[in-house]
Amino acid sequence: MAEFPNIEANNAVATVALNLMPPVMAGFVMAAVVSATLSSGAGDLLGAATVFTKDIVEHHFGKSLTDAQLTRYSRLCVLFLGIIAIVISLVSKAIIPMLVFAFTMRSAGPFAAFLLGLTWKNATAGAGIWSIVLGSIAGVYWEFMGNPYGIMSIIFGSIVSLIVFVAVVFIERAMGKPPAPPAIPDDLKE
Repeated sequence: MAEFPNIEANNAVATVALNLMPPVMAGFVMAAVVSATLSSGAGDLLGAATVFTKDIVEHHFGKSLTDAQLTRYSRLCVLFLGIIAIVISLVSKAIIPMLVFAFTMRSAGPFAAFLLGLTWKNATAGAGIWSIVLGSIAGVYWEFMGNPYGIMSIIFGSIVSLIVFVAVVFIERAMGKPPAPPAIPDDLKE
């Protein structure tokens, strides 16, 4: 920016709001930034806890668990992940890049599984799993490489996820594996 040529990217919004806006408007801008940060963080924590509780604990370790036990596991997971998030935020201090990285982790790998898993009739469960794992790894790798060629890690991870999904579907179909059951069973469709 012309007003602040050497401004650090992480402090840009606060610096501009506090120095160029009336105090009341600066307060609204800062409150909006804090609200957006907290809501994004809360969604990430709850999403991770839900995936862990429903897809790992319940599915692999105990389908006979009660709702109260699942709620307890979910709360413990939120507490554990919240502590990790606090430690990371105290060490990093770069809120916006960390939110972008969290969004990359939650979106790049699952991109193809969400998109094609719900719309492509030939989709297989293996394609979903492999695309999530390899797309996420690709997104993290690209992020740590510094987003080469100006391509954001979420884009790179999503492309890898898409390629892996399609490749695994064709490999599994060639091996004779059936497609995954539909997301919405036929008897529930209207």
